[in-house]
Amino acid sequence: MSRDAVKFGRMSKKQREKVEDEVRMHKQLAEANGLGYQLYGEYSPPPSHGYCFDPNTMYYQSGTSTPVNGYPMPVPATPVTPNMPQNMYGATPSSANSTHYVAHQATGGSYPSPQVPPEEDVVARAISSFEQQHHDYRTNNAVCEIDPDTLQTLDRAGGWELFSKQLEPLVKVIIEFAKGVDGFMNLKQETQIQLLKGSVFELCLIFGAMYYNMDTQAVCGERYAIPFNCIIAEDAAEMTLIQEIHTTLHDIVALQPNTSELALLAAGLLLEQAVSSSSTGHVMMDSTTATTAEILKNALQQSVVSRLGCMETTLTRLQEVETRVRQTARLHQEALLNFRLSDPIASETLPDLYKELFSADRP
Repeated sequence: MSRDAVKFGRMSKKQREKVEDEVRMHKQLAEANGLGYQLYGEYSPPPSHGYCFDPNTMYYQSGTSTPVNGYPMPVPATPVTPNMPQNMYGATPSSANSTHYVAHQATGGSYPSPQVPPEEDVVARAISSFEQQHHDYRTNNAVCEIDPDTLQTLDRAGGWELFSKQLEPLVKVIIEFAKGVDGFMNLKQETQIQLLKGSVFELCLIFGAMYYNMDTQAVCGERYAIPFNCIIAEDAAEMTLIQEIHTTLHDIVALQPNTSELALLAAGLLLEQAVSSSSTGHVMMDSTTATTAEILKNALQQSVVSRLGCMETTLTRLQEVETRVRQTARLHQEALLNFRLSDPIASETLPDLYKELFSADRP
């Protein structure tokens, strides 16, 4: 065969017959096993999973039934490793810690699949990280394991201590989630810490929205539901924070987001912090992080608009939610600072990780 034939992809008659023989062999084997034979299978959408709060049984169940607030709150089910057939083709990293994926050939196969578009790869990894970390959080922690009646007996210091201890395991999960977002691990460690300080409470709100029930206006755990109207603070700034957290969770849930959209919202807020800080000279960032932030933002907007329609109104609502999330995070920072200044001894009992991430030097 000539060099030109190699260059332009032509093959000799003998090679073509060999390929055709192999195709026929795979077809015969598939038919013999009752599997049928086709180059591309029909698309089957993944099942929807949701936390459906039942006030009578006080537990969450996975499925597509409608909860009391009128629509399912999708969350990931336990990850399942499917039984893959031997002749499978996919994508693997071309080098360690690389985001570039190339097609590979599995044992027994001979036809590589197309490369996965980089944009889809970025989005998929962010969603996968969010789902995995939320699953780990649900597995290792009792969510909202607090009797609402005990809240009335707490003083100011006790309230902050309870709040921070409830938040600490979620903060750890969010740090692990951030490591799975493209662009974040490319930043210097010092920059990563700055970004987490600036966005970890914002991401806590995103995760927390999965446990908020609009109908009862409560955060719902496995045993208890805590209505916001039973959370009272004497300090005016702290009461404003409580009300803003409530409003923020309500606004997020009002968009009826699915798990993928919550993941994209969380990842986008994380990297947007890097982009805005870079523009003001607070952090150094490469162009890859900015590009990733744009990909995540576009994917979120497209997903929400495709569900709700009315693009201009929907995008405005989404932007308002993002603004409120940031505003609420700022109020939390200010209220915590006021508490630490007014009662430095009591504030020292707060968890170390909580104090470190929410110190006053956030970007």
